[in-house]
Amino acid sequence: MLLAGLDYQWFVSINSIAGASQVLDMLMVLITKVGVAVPVIYLLYLWFSGRQGEERFLNRRLALVAVVACVVAFIIDYFLGLAWYRNRPFVDHQVVLLVKHAANSSFPSNHAAGAFAIAISVWASSRRRWAGFFLFLWAIVIGFSRIFVGVHYPTDVMAGFVVALVSTFIAYILRPVIVRYLGRFLGRPHKNS
Repeated sequence: MLLAGLDYQWFVSINSIAGASQVLDMLMVLITKVGVAVPVIYLLYLWFSGRQGEERFLNRRLALVAVVACVVAFIIDYFLGLAWYRNRPFVDHQVVLLVKHAANSSFPSNHAAGAFAIAISVWASSRRRWAGFFLFLWAIVIGFSRIFVGVHYPTDVMAGFVVALVSTFIAYILRPVIVRYLGRFLGRPHKNS
């Protein structure tokens, strides 16, 4: 019960900022609605970038591992939401609600889980640490926006982060299987070249 009280207090401290600045409200609504496009665009960039050969293969493998991590995160989120249903803040409390949202399970945050899964996957690649760091900061901003607009509690976002850690670990374990079965789509260079 103590954690729930702290979670609600933390939620109120963030959500109470909403409504004070029209510019900040519009920015947070924009981030909460389309912010996940940033990591997706980066994955598309990875898929189509790199010279032919090993560089293109590594970029595509990373993009595909990140997509798998994201899909696994959404599957985990789905089952966690069924097992531990939690009303959204606007269902149980008076909040500053800046976006319309279904009154479905708040726990865990799909937006946070997906954004963090992509960020952690990219960061885990020693070749792309700088991009992973940027995407990680962006995932924090997305999570903050979800609290700011009134649709998630802070622990929903933190749970999304934990789900992303687990799903990325699973995706990296599956990486050899991904390469074995999808290698031809990754542009793997021939052994003779």
